Amino acid sequence: MNGIGIDVTAHKVITTRNIILFNEDNPNIKEPNESILFLDNVINSAARAKNQSNRYDNRIQEAAGSGQATYYQQHMIGNQPQYAQDLAQNNTESRVFIRNSDQYEYSRTELIFISSFENQRIRGRFIQRVYTILGIQLSCMSGFIFVSTYVQPVKHQLQKHTLYVFLAMCIFLFVYLTLVCSRKARRSFPFNFVLLTIFTIALSYMLAILSLIYKTQIVLMSVGTTVVTTFAMAIMACQHSCDCTRCLPCLCVITSATILFGIILTLIAVTTQTPLVYAIYSAMIGFVFTSYLVFDTQMIMGGRRIQLSPEEYIYAVLTLYTDVVEILMNTLRTFNIFKKTQE
Repeated sequence: MNGIGIDVTAHKVITTRNIILFNEDNPNIKEPNESILFLDNVINSAARAKNQSNRYDNRIQEAAGSGQATYYQQHMIGNQPQYAQDLAQNNTESRVFIRNSDQYEYSRTELIFISSFENQRIRGRFIQRVYTILGIQLSCMSGFIFVSTYVQPVKHQLQKHTLYVFLAMCIFLFVYLTLVCSRKARRSFPFNFVLLTIFTIALSYMLAILSLIYKTQIVLMSVGTTVVTTFAMAIMACQHSCDCTRCLPCLCVITSATILFGIILTLIAVTTQTPLVYAIYSAMIGFVFTSYLVFDTQMIMGGRRIQLSPEEYIYAVLTLYTDVVEILMNTLRTFNIFKKTQE
């Protein structure tokens, strides 16, 4: 194993931004990928360089001895070290370049560990961003529903101008299709956030108008059921070992079958005048979107066969928010029909 050369000025090791990772065994990697690393060997070399600073005028080039670092301290919140365990006995060498033409060699297993940690950190930030935006959207939706239900002046104004719901529906569809179909639109900041804000307001307004049709008790029951269902499905998607992203063909078949079954149920409901059929169909649609919620959550969490790129946080928020809204709307219809049949 070759030595390591460290530039030290005033007994301070070069910053972590000067340490970059390059795997010479992988021809697909054209440029070094920056990684944040603290190495035991760097720290030890800096300590020895400090003792010899007077001889070399505070700029030391010292070769470190052989042996691998026992752990790699990653740059995390709180600088908590991460330990590499069970490293394979693989002597295939790759290089960690330290700028100023200094280098230290590591095995491929160690570089995989470092790269894996970096990917996990990026994925964690992606998940945090997605659920932060989703929380803001759901808060906005809840605020619209609460105001339209309990603030009487606003409630009366909304009841007088119910035709605006069609305008909100057109805006919702236009913005939704723009964000889904155009990668440039959903990745261009701040244009993507402007579109997402318009989308959220339009859909929240539609739900506020829709909540006026139902009784307050049904609205509260539906919101509570949706919240419980969403949290339960999110926890299941995170903890369950099953990879639901492999079941995409099954979801497509279930969706197609639900649409066909809905047409049949609609014909039955029209001919027999049985409103309970609508409740059954709404419950089926709610189940389908619950399945999509699990599917979309696993795509966001990563580590599955299908996963979203960290750059697609707008698309991730869009899918989750749409799933939650569809579950809420179908829960409202189901509870309302069951309530009417009991009266």
